Amino acid sequence: MIEVICITEDSYLTYLKVSGHASKDRNNTIICSAVSCLTRTVCEITTRLKGVSSKCSAPNPGDVLLTIERVNENIKDRFCGITDYLLIGIIGVVRDYPDSVTLKINNKEWYDGSQKRWW
Repeated sequence: MIEVICITEDSYLTYLKVSGHASKDRNNTIICSAVSCLTRTVCEITTRLKGVSSKCSAPNPGDVLLTIERVNENIKDRFCGITDYLLIGIIGVVRDYPDSVTLKINNKEWYDGSQKRWW
């Protein structure tokens, strides 16, 4: 099971924790790859983006921790788009594979895709 925990503030990401692995079966490998690709892309963008102070680490295989310490006012809109990219992508994976991935945004579990955006 893959667990994704996100915290947002003013519609942009401030904390991301991804942990766990999918099993070795073919579908779960695809699920793990999808979550990894979304997560890695956001970490790469975030750590390279001028005007964002962040820390990203992978303390163990399958674990990623991203903390956003500061986002300059002039790029907050762009950073909200990055946040939307990540969360909408993960929501799609959760909706398609609810038994393999869990997602919590601001301590609320995303359960079926019918909920409205709250981040």
